[in-house]
Amino acid sequence: MRARTTVSDIDTQIELLREKRQSVVAAANEHFASAAWRAGLAELDISAAELNDVLAEITARFRNSEKGRPANPLRRLDQRIMLLERKRQRDMANDRKRERREKIIFGGLIFKAGLRKADRAFLLGALIEASRIPSDTERYRQLHKIGMEAFRADARMTNSESKDLA
Repeated sequence: MRARTTVSDIDTQIELLREKRQSVVAAANEHFASAAWRAGLAELDISAAELNDVLAEITARFRNSEKGRPANPLRRLDQRIMLLERKRQRDMANDRKRERREKIIFGGLIFKAGLRKADRAFLLGALIEASRIPSDTERYRQLHKIGMEAFRADARMTNSESKDLA
């Protein structure tokens, strides 16, 4: 089973691909500038509009002959970046859903404990104090036992209620 990729791992991958894309673009710019220089385009008195038209014709001619050839490296990089960005969005949405669910569950625990109307500072203090209890102590085991009994009682009550409804 593959390890779960974190959002920050995906961000790192996206950043690396963007840097690679920049270097591919720079290399392509250098390649075309060099070709234009060797062809003598720098010596011609040609407007930007005319040059754009000629280059668009050349691009169209070569683009039509590309069918069956491997994909352009820039296109492949852009596709990989897009896929990673979608995965990042999906993972962030899943993380938000998971976090929201945990908050609802923890809120339910406060409700089950009968502390719904308790002061928030008191609740936080109680939770901080509980977090300081080592799991290998008798006090921890006592609190765990109380919690398990409360869950069992709640499950029994839920089961009896569902039987009454049937």
